[in-house]
Amino acid sequence: MGSWFLNATFLGWGAAAMVSAPVLIHLINRYRFRRVEFAAMEFLLASQQRNRRRVMVEQLLLLLLRILLVMGLIALIARMVLDPSTLALLQGADVHHVVLLDDTASMQDEWNETNGFDEGKAVIDGLVAASLAEGGAQRLTVLRLSRVTQPDYLEQRIDRAFQGELTSRLESLQCSFGTVDLSEGLDAAAQLLAKQSTGVKHLHVVSDFRQHDWQDSSRLVEQIEQLDADGVTVNLVRTVPDRHANLAVIELEGELQVASAGVPVKLTTTVANHGEALVGRVNLAVSVDGERLPLEVTVERLDAGKTVEQSFEVTFDNPGKHRVEVTLPGDALRADNIRHLAVEVAGANRVLVVEGDPSAQEGIFPTLALAANPQASGYRTVVATPDYLYRQNIDGFQSILMLNVAELTPDAVESLEAFVRDGGGLVWYAGDSINPASYNTLLYAEGKGLFPVPLADAPRELVRDEVAAPGPDLKLTEHPMLAGLQGQDNPEIEATRVFRYFPVSDDWQKDDRQRNDTVRTIASLRTRDPLLLEHRFGRGRVITCLTSCGTGWTNFPQYRSFVPFHFELQKYISRADRVMPRRESGAPIHLELDPARFGPAIRIEPPKNSGQVTAELQVQPEAVRTTPAGTNPGPKNGDQEDAADDEKSETRTEATSPGQSDATPTLRRVIDYDRTDYPGVYRVRLIDAGDVTVERWYAYNTGRDEGRMALIATGGIHKALGPELTDEVRIQEAGATEWLSGEESDRDIREWILGLLVLVMLAEQMMAYRLSYHPSAAGGGK
Repeated sequence: MGSWFLNATFLGWGAAAMVSAPVLIHLINRYRFRRVEFAAMEFLLASQQRNRRRVMVEQLLLLLLRILLVMGLIALIARMVLDPSTLALLQGADVHHVVLLDDTASMQDEWNETNGFDEGKAVIDGLVAASLAEGGAQRLTVLRLSRVTQPDYLEQRIDRAFQGELTSRLESLQCSFGTVDLSEGLDAAAQLLAKQSTGVKHLHVVSDFRQHDWQDSSRLVEQIEQLDADGVTVNLVRTVPDRHANLAVIELEGELQVASAGVPVKLTTTVANHGEALVGRVNLAVSVDGERLPLEVTVERLDAGKTVEQSFEVTFDNPGKHRVEVTLPGDALRADNIRHLAVEVAGANRVLVVEGDPSAQEGIFPTLALAANPQASGYRTVVATPDYLYRQNIDGFQSILMLNVAELTPDAVESLEAFVRDGGGLVWYAGDSINPASYNTLLYAEGKGLFPVPLADAPRELVRDEVAAPGPDLKLTEHPMLAGLQGQDNPEIEATRVFRYFPVSDDWQKDDRQRNDTVRTIASLRTRDPLLLEHRFGRGRVITCLTSCGTGWTNFPQYRSFVPFHFELQKYISRADRVMPRRESGAPIHLELDPARFGPAIRIEPPKNSGQVTAELQVQPEAVRTTPAGTNPGPKNGDQEDAADDEKSETRTEATSPGQSDATPTLRRVIDYDRTDYPGVYRVRLIDAGDVTVERWYAYNTGRDEGRMALIATGGIHKALGPELTDEVRIQEAGATEWLSGEESDRDIREWILGLLVLVMLAEQMMAYRLSYHPSAAGGGK
């Protein structure tokens, strides 16, 4: 009986005495009557006999109303509740509690020596304790949002032994640093509960309920509606009471693709103020390979809700792989106070310059621009003839510049295609030696080759006509490679002249918007003929200039802008595989390795301070299907990585990009490593066929959105759910524990009891008035 009342101690002999009070009063009133011989009374008694049954029924009904009135008062004082789980338990049904515990990084939000995740674990502990106190057949499933496919407990029967085990297990649980959509957890919970056809089903969503998680709430609302329709009681339990101030390092990037030893590398960090107040001067610490540099990056002012970018330079003394960290002082959410970056530093960035006409010595221009002082620039050039492409190994070059090359042999084309497909950069410069027919057949190849456009039969003069086509010769678009050439800061572009160029074929559509390809015009002539074009081939970028690199067809090499242009050009086309992957915590490492190149021994080293152990794997080959046609085919050596290599870098090919192969089943060593919850640099060590260790580094960071601390108000959740779900879905405020033992205002039926008491009281008064004696006004006055 106590399971029906919150104040069960009020029940017992006292309540029984109160219920019996109307009966005793009725009996006492009956006892007060005495039989007296009186003629008139005898007449009245005879009349009463005829109506006795009716009167007795009415008196019993009045007595019943008075008993109900007292019982209602007792239920009101004892706070009677109708809890579905309690009712189910009384009826012997199963009650299944599914707890979806949010363990994303924002749950590490700290205040008063606790945090959101610890509060969430306390909710589970309290739920089990309350279930034990309630008794009956109750089961518990615990799903963490970061690994919903791997329940910590699955339909575990709740008993004393389990309670002790659970407490110990909860103490060891650690919050993750990743970002997971709440809808993924609801999907997993719904699938699990759908397997249960009978019994009572409760879903407790234990989370901090941040505002950004509910900005597009349509999917969440649909899922909750379906759960409600399936008979699941949805209970939203908040763990964080208030919004706390927070600064976060949300980005760390730079010119990593051209990093070389001894040359300063420009890095840029982005700091966000996710609080509600202005923050003054903030100093960030910079570390390389775990050693703090004598360098502080200072942000002078951070307005509420804003971000600030701050650039700085780091010089790496030695080539190889290095770790860079930028760290903020501690605050409510320490998880996003640090950003990790892995950098591949070359001894020098090697550029191959292929001269089609060595006598013209056009190679001197890019060589002087890039490598006049290799120690200061970080670039070294090799000038060669076209046969170098197939006679030598060109994989070690950062990019290749093709200057006025007449034509290429099939062997040279094959080697060059493999280089670009594997991520190398390629630049074409035109000139008098070019054979348009060969270019159109072997290199353009109907839009599938290394050259982006079909060429006309011969070069053309650009005649200046200040009347028909006034203004500068060059028209530049908004492009990162050309940013330094535009604007008032560079009047040299106005003075740059193009005397001669190679036009495209007349039947080629010059308007990028009208063509269905990946070619983009990034600079054109005043005649609207394209001059600079860009397209992708495999994983590499190709830039095509339809004038010369030397001074034969243009005066651009005479200007100072020629030097920074070539540096920006190299940054843009540099090898994509030089930028090591950056990912959000929790994203798996997926590798498909060619067994002919790598042995079975794989070693994965997590960050040193993560508390995780090194994984030693022996991976045997298995048949897999390589990348289908129309997607990125990966490196020519057959190694494949998943698409999450970089948060921003474009290492993948467009769906229609050429230079791709059809999917074929092949043998690969497949690695799927998902223990990447902790931020830092993960190192994958492979052994190649030559017994040489090859390392691949992956930088993992806390999700960018996890530091956005604004909470959605309970009213905001109600608004998102709509009026129908608002009455069905229960929302528990942070720190509230009454609901664990059934003390929820929406389950308490006090309002119903009060209403029934009013009705019973009115009925009792009407019945009492009917059965009582009321003399007439005239008789009363006599």
